[in-house]
Amino acid sequence: MKEVTAKDLAQYKLVNIDSIKPYDKNPYTMTDKAREAIKFSIEKYGFNVPLVVRQEDMTIASGNKRWAVMKEMGYKQVIVNLKAMSKKEFAGYLAADNQTNKLAQIDNELMDELFEQIGEEELQGMGFGLDEIEARLASDLEDITSMGELEINENVSIQNQESGVKMLQLFLDSSNFEKFIEMVNAISIEGESITDTVVRTVTKAYENNPSKS
Repeated sequence: MKEVTAKDLAQYKLVNIDSIKPYDKNPYTMTDKAREAIKFSIEKYGFNVPLVVRQEDMTIASGNKRWAVMKEMGYKQVIVNLKAMSKKEFAGYLAADNQTNKLAQIDNELMDELFEQIGEEELQGMGFGLDEIEARLASDLEDITSMGELEINENVSIQNQESGVKMLQLFLDSSNFEKFIEMVNAISIEGESITDTVVRTVTKAYENNPSKS
């Protein structure tokens, strides 16, 4: 069994924030939405996860976005985990650190409970979309009419309000919700709501349909 040793703990250092540098070829770029979410998290919960830094050249392997936001917030020092890494190990760690987060599978029932504990205001600060928040904070996704494999049933409605805001109501089985959000995110335009993405996509498909009357 592998155990944490004194040598492992010795790798954690409090350093000047300007003594380390971001990876200038990092393929994982930061959006404005991500920047605001990271800032909210640090302000609300503090800085709790050390940055991982390659000891040989003090380049950040994990935490590039947090480092940038902390500099903007005026931090002068940061806790790091200094690790000796070859360039290949550095690249591998960077890719693995980002990819493993994407591979996590969401348990919708537990996620719904988590959303209920956190509350709408904080969830928006974390970067969750209002559509997902409202759906997960609904009394019970299991009570929503099942649609099978994301089929749209008779109860789909589009409502145009005087403000011009469209509200599209879809009835999804809870087992389909995660996949639906994944598909919408893949085709959405930055800053676009789920409603606007669905309406735009359906409209485009209709306009390109040669059989339309």
